[in-house]
Amino acid sequence: MYCNRYLGFYFDHSLMFREHVRYYSTKAMTTVKALGMLGNSNRGVSVSHKHLLYRTCMVPVATYRLRLWYLQGARLKGTIKGLSAVQHLAALWITGCFRTSPTGGTEALAGLVPMHILLKSLVAHSCARTATLGHSHPVRALLEPAQMGSAPPVPLGLGGLSTAIKRYLLSPAKNTQAACAEFTETFQALHPETEPGNRLLDKFLDRIVRHLSPRMSDDRYGDYVKQLDTTLTAARRDMNCVHISSDASAPTKGAFQASLATLVFQGGNKIAHIVAAGRQATAPNAELMALEMGISTTLVVGCSSLVCFRLHVGYD
Repeated sequence: MYCNRYLGFYFDHSLMFREHVRYYSTKAMTTVKALGMLGNSNRGVSVSHKHLLYRTCMVPVATYRLRLWYLQGARLKGTIKGLSAVQHLAALWITGCFRTSPTGGTEALAGLVPMHILLKSLVAHSCARTATLGHSHPVRALLEPAQMGSAPPVPLGLGGLSTAIKRYLLSPAKNTQAACAEFTETFQALHPETEPGNRLLDKFLDRIVRHLSPRMSDDRYGDYVKQLDTTLTAARRDMNCVHISSDASAPTKGAFQASLATLVFQGGNKIAHIVAAGRQATAPNAELMALEMGISTTLVVGCSSLVCFRLHVGYD
């Protein structure tokens, strides 16, 4: 089959992109076979690291420019077959199963989403990101006038096509238009609050006090503890003050989730007790999540001042 290559895309005369998918699925297959030297079922990298390597290194290669050929209404069963073979080989490498093992079982053991569901999810996320673009973004010029924003229309955009043509059209812009029409929430890519000078620390710096803990071996540690006790006592006496005690812990070994814990008090009364799982997140990100969960409760009860304490929660 005669194909043209332009900017890494392989075009055929019918724009089916079969050669494009074949090329990148073969490239991903070659890379997956080369990963065998990094470890096997007896030694080498762990199973979780194998899974991470596949998702971060192989999936982007196999799904390069997915929006070119994954279109709603297109015949994709034969096209996806090569990508499914790549993932099946990767699942065998991750789990150490035999070659004759069923594809669905090995993918489930390896923690991999089936290829057709993975492709559908990637396309849905790509379409959703279009709704967060600025009103003057060039991509919006390809959509209908309702989603076009302030971008000038283009002759080949959806707004310039007739209804009969759009009925039989297979295009990424058509899929994006259908996804954007389902969103009820409005997005502002350049919201005024995100501009420098309008952030919380920029406008209310005089209302924010941070007490950084010194090391326990430091001579100032005793004074620091007394200062925290004084702050906690004052917060408990003030009924308009909400104080939050939160922390999180992430395991260093094993594929376990991080644990979050948050206690919210108004005056001396406990108004919220939150315990949740933070999935596979790092300890700093899990701690920020726990703090955000506690602060979100203040939107309901209302307060004039807010005090946050970071505790130490061990991971069992």
